[in-house]
Amino acid sequence: MKTQLISVLLLINLTLSSAVFLQKPRSASNKQFEIFSSLQKVEMIDFGKRILDTIALQLTNKVPLAEVAKVLSQLKQDLEKQQADADVQHGNDEANCRTETERYETNIANAAIVRENSAEALKVLEAEIGQLENSIAYLDRQAVELEKRLDAYKGSRERDNQRYNEHRVQQLQVVEALELIIDRLSQIKPESSEEALLQLSKIGKSNPILSLVQVASTFSAESLANVVGKLNSLRDSLNQSINNEETQESKSKHDYEALVIEQEQTLNNVITHRAQQSLELQSKKQGHDFHSNRYKQAIAEHQFNVEGLAKLNESCANLRSIYEKTSVVRGDEIKTIVQVQNILATKLETMKDYLKQRAEADE
Repeated sequence: MKTQLISVLLLINLTLSSAVFLQKPRSASNKQFEIFSSLQKVEMIDFGKRILDTIALQLTNKVPLAEVAKVLSQLKQDLEKQQADADVQHGNDEANCRTETERYETNIANAAIVRENSAEALKVLEAEIGQLENSIAYLDRQAVELEKRLDAYKGSRERDNQRYNEHRVQQLQVVEALELIIDRLSQIKPESSEEALLQLSKIGKSNPILSLVQVASTFSAESLANVVGKLNSLRDSLNQSINNEETQESKSKHDYEALVIEQEQTLNNVITHRAQQSLELQSKKQGHDFHSNRYKQAIAEHQFNVEGLAKLNESCANLRSIYEKTSVVRGDEIKTIVQVQNILATKLETMKDYLKQRAEADE
């Protein structure tokens, strides 16, 4: 019967959702105003509002006052029982937390002893392994740097060679053009300029050499010879430049090949040294394995229990927090019920007035 009444109460609470804000009661005495103020404070709390909603509905439905008081009393008893059960469970939880904490701390201490004993035996080997690993890491970085350097040399050489070839082609084209111009200008003579121009016109009107020859045909013999002489000097200078660049390119190629041989030899030495140290490291690790197994197991056991203790502490703290918060909430709810019970028992008419104004405000 008790469970049914509480269930009905909760169902009624869930169906009511109107919010009410009341001013000072009409034509109220100071005593009535104090009671109204107390009820307003109760209604400001969600739990208190649901209680007032329930009482209002009960009174509206002409439910006897004794039944209303019984519902409040049963609700209060239920909350008190919940708190008593929570107190017992809290005590059990605290006892379990202490037991588990002691177990984890013992395991942590034992694992620490095993770890320290194993670490002493591994100290020398670990130092040697660390030195070898650092040395191998350095050799790896050195090998990578040498390979990058070789790639950079090869790339630079290829670009230089490409620029040389392109420039050589351009220079040879210029020399070829100069030789053609010199040949054509050499054919120009004062008494045969018209005939030379006629032959040159066959090259095409868009040919720049034709334009140059047309201008040169207006020169005197002395000026023309001077121009031809300067063009010859320019051609010879370009040929000399081509020869010098060819010599320099040959030297650059030779220097590059010598540098590559030197760098590749250095790289091979690094790789050989690295292989020797890798074999030595492998030998050290084989001797280290026997001693390290127990050490690793101790670390794993220590870590496992440290993490377990941390989770336990977090869980216990969470249980305490929940217990404290729910205890405060239940305590406030019980105080609210007691406050309403007192008003209901001694100031019923004032409460009815409050609930009436409350209903009118809702309309």
